[in-house]
Amino acid sequence: MEQAVLAKQITKPNIAKQIIKYAIIFVLMYLLCVAKVVEGLFPFRVGLFLALSFVTNDYLVVSVVYFVASILGGFNLQNLISSAVASSLVILLALMHHKLKVKATIPVVVFYVILISVVDIYFMLASRDYVLLVISLVLNMVFTVACFCFLKAWIKRSFCLQLNIDELVCGALIVVGVFCGVSNINFFNIDFIRLFAVLTLLVTAQIFPTYSASIIGCLVGLGCALGGGSINHIALFCLMGVVCSVFKNNIKIFMCIACIFVDILFGWYFEAFLGYGIENIIVCIIASCIFLIVPNKLFILAKTTLFNTNYNFSYKNLINQDKFLTSRRLLQLSDVFFEMDKSFRKLVKGNLEPGEAKRMLVSELISCTCDNCPNKNKCLRSYGRQMQDTFEELVDIGFEKSRITLLDIPSLLTTKCNKVNDIVNSTNGLLIDYKKYSSVITNLDSSRVLIAEQLNGVSKILKNLSVEVNDSISFDSDLEKRISEELSYKEILANEVCVYQKNKDICKVSIVVKNSDVDNLNITSVISRVCKTSMELDSVVPTQNTGLTVMNFKTAPKYNVMFGLSNTSKVQGEISGDTHSIIDLGDDKYLLALCDGMGSGDKANKASTLAISLIENFYKAGFDNETILSSVNKLLNLGRDDVFSALDLCVIDLKSSILDFIKVGATFGFIKHLNTTTIIESGALPMGILQQITPKIIKTAIDTNDMVVLVSDGIVDSFENENELKDYINNIQNSNPQGVSDEILQKAISNNLGVPKDDMTVLVARIFCKEK
Repeated sequence: MEQAVLAKQITKPNIAKQIIKYAIIFVLMYLLCVAKVVEGLFPFRVGLFLALSFVTNDYLVVSVVYFVASILGGFNLQNLISSAVASSLVILLALMHHKLKVKATIPVVVFYVILISVVDIYFMLASRDYVLLVISLVLNMVFTVACFCFLKAWIKRSFCLQLNIDELVCGALIVVGVFCGVSNINFFNIDFIRLFAVLTLLVTAQIFPTYSASIIGCLVGLGCALGGGSINHIALFCLMGVVCSVFKNNIKIFMCIACIFVDILFGWYFEAFLGYGIENIIVCIIASCIFLIVPNKLFILAKTTLFNTNYNFSYKNLINQDKFLTSRRLLQLSDVFFEMDKSFRKLVKGNLEPGEAKRMLVSELISCTCDNCPNKNKCLRSYGRQMQDTFEELVDIGFEKSRITLLDIPSLLTTKCNKVNDIVNSTNGLLIDYKKYSSVITNLDSSRVLIAEQLNGVSKILKNLSVEVNDSISFDSDLEKRISEELSYKEILANEVCVYQKNKDICKVSIVVKNSDVDNLNITSVISRVCKTSMELDSVVPTQNTGLTVMNFKTAPKYNVMFGLSNTSKVQGEISGDTHSIIDLGDDKYLLALCDGMGSGDKANKASTLAISLIENFYKAGFDNETILSSVNKLLNLGRDDVFSALDLCVIDLKSSILDFIKVGATFGFIKHLNTTTIIESGALPMGILQQITPKIIKTAIDTNDMVVLVSDGIVDSFENENELKDYINNIQNSNPQGVSDEILQKAISNNLGVPKDDMTVLVARIFCKEK
C-alpha cells in the first residue's frame, strides 16, 4: 500500500513535466510550420522535427506532435499527405537507427530532409516552381542542421546554455524561425507579435546576461520582419531589447514601462505601423503584467538551470573543498594532541600513601642504625616487636613535626640503646630526603598534568577550528553585481567584488578598489545598504598590482564598548600590586581583566603581572576558560615563592550582548543599569594557593548603556560593605566610563581621609548600541 502511494506521488510530477514538455514542443512546431517567408516558402518546417527525433530518440511522440501541429498549420490535402508521409518516414528511419544502434550524423540528417519532403517536392515539380523548390530545400537543410547542432549541444550540456559561437548562431536561427511563425498567427485579430515579443524580451533581460536582450531583440525583429514583411519591427524590438538591458538590474516594472513607452513612441509618434491603436498598447500591457506576476524564484531557477549560475562555481566550490580538507586535517591533529594528553596523564605517579611511606622510612631507619650494631640480635630476641613499634612511633612523631629531637625519643630507646644520637640524625636525614623526594614527585606530576592540560587545550582549539573551517560558505552573485553597480554611481570603480556568508548573522564582503578610493566613506554605506545590514571595515590589504587595494568588510556587531581606568598605589611612588588588561579577542569579543597580587609593592606587582600576562596569551591563543585558569593556577603553584593573585575577568560579546564573569578570589563586581545596579558575587580562593581551583563563572545579558564595573579589594575595603559601594555606583550620573571610574576612586580615597588604604584599581566598560 505504501509503495503504491509513493509510486503515485512520484508519477504525478513526472506526468506533469511530460505534458508541459510536449506542450512547448507542440507550440514551437506549430509556429515553425506556419512560418512563411513568401507564398509557398516554409523554410523552418521540418528542422526541429527531425532534430528532436534523432537527438532525443523520442521519435514516436514527436512524430505525432508534428503531425497534429502541421495539420493545424494548414488544413488541406497536400499538407495532410505531406505531414503523414513525413511522420511515417521519420518513425521508420529513427526506428532503424535505434535497432542498428547507429547515431544520425549531419550529412544523414540533411539527406533525410530531402526524403521526408518528397510530397512537397512532387507538388512543386508538378507546378514547375523549380527555384522555389531549391530555395525551400536549401533553407530547410540549413535550419535542420542548426536545430540538430543546437539541440545536440544543449542536451549534452544538461540544458545549460554555455555554448560556443557556432552553437549560439544555430540557436539564433531557431529564434528567427519561431518569431517568423509568430508573425503569421492571426486569431481574433490579437497582436501576437507584440504579446510574444515583449514577453520574450522581458524574460530574456531577467534571466540572461545584460547584453542578451539587445541581441534577442534584433533576432525577434528579424523573424517578425521576415514573416510580416515590415522592417519597422527590427527597429522596434531592437530598441526594446536595449532598454530592457539598461533597466535590467532595477525594479522589474521599470523595464515594463520602458517597453510600453518605446512601443507608443514607434506606433503613435513615428507612425511606424498601420492601424496602430489602443488595442496594441493593451497587448503590450498584458505581456508586462504576465511578466510581473511570475515569481522571481522561477527566474532564478531558470537562470540556474540554463547557465549553471552558481557564479564562478568551480573556484568557489574549490574554496569549500579546501576548507573541508583543512578541517579534516585539523581534526586529525586534534586527535593526536588528545592522545598525547592521555599519555602524559598516565605518567603521573603521585606520592606514596602516608602508611606506605612510614613503613618505608621505618625499614630504612632500622637498616641504617641497627644493621651494623653488635647488639642487634640481642635486641631482636629480647624486644623484637616492642622495638618495631618504637621506631614506628618515632617516625609518626617525625611526620607530624617534620623533624625530631632527643626529647622525642621513646623511653625504650633511651634506656636500652646506645645509638640514640645516630637514631635522631638518621631519622631527620630520612625525613629531609623524603620531603625532597615528595616535592620532586609533586612538581613532576604537576608539570605532567600542566603539559597534559595544554595538550588537551590545543586539541580543543584544533577541534573547534575544524568545526569552524568545515562550515561551508555561500557566495551571492546578485549582491556582488548590485554592490559593483551602486559603487559605480558613487564614481567608485570596484575591479572585483566577492560576497560570502556563513550564516544569516555572518556576512563578509571583499572588494578591490583604487588606492585613492580606500578612504571614501561611501563604500561602507553602499555595502551596508545593499547587504541590508550594518557593515564595517575589517581590514585593508595591498595587492600585487600597483594602485589597487583589497578592502574587507564584515557584519558590524550590534553593540560597541568604551572603557575607563583609574588606579593608585598604596604608597605614593611605589609600584601597584594591581594589574589590568583590556584585550580585543577577535570575533567582536573583548576581555576585561583585573588581577590583584596579594599585598602591595614590587612582589605583588610581579605576581599579578605574571598572572595577567599568562591569561592574555592563553586567551589570544583561543584556549577555553577552564584550561586557562587551571593552567595559570598550576604555573603559579609551581613557583617556590608564595605567589597568590585574585583574578577578575569579564568577557564581553558585542554581537549577543552577553557577559561572562569569571572570578578567582576576586572581590565583588557590579553592573550599573539605568536605574539599578547589580552585584556580581565573588568566589573561590586566589590563584596559586591550591592545586585545583573552582572559579565562579556567571553569565548574564546586558542592555545598551549598561556599565560593567570591576574593582580591586582596596576599593571595596574603603566602604562599609558591598551594598554601600553598590548604592554609590548606582547614584553616579556620569555616562562617561572614565568619569565613572574616576569618581569611584576618588570616593574610596576620601573614605580613608585622603590616603589610599591599599592598592586601588577601577575598570569600567560601557556597552552602547551602534548608530544605524
